[in-house]
Amino acid sequence: ERRIDKFINTLSEALKIDNKIIFMNFGTFEVKETKERDIVDPKDSTNIINAKPKKYIKFKVSRLLEENLCLM
Repeated sequence: ERRIDKFINTLSEALKIDNKIIFMNFGTFEVKETKERDIVDPKDSTNIINAKPKKYIKFKVSRLLEENLCLM
């Protein structure tokens, strides 16, 4: 559990410095950002909410790992 926490903390710090981290034969972590947009409130369709841009982490599995896991 400590190793996983340490990995996640290290990954978080690295993503703050550089927006893309590549692990050969495993995959790529990349920081992306949503665009600012207007959305409709599901409770009240007349209410429009302005959704601010938000950062999120995208993970793309490497081709080799995908083939080994038979995901293709």
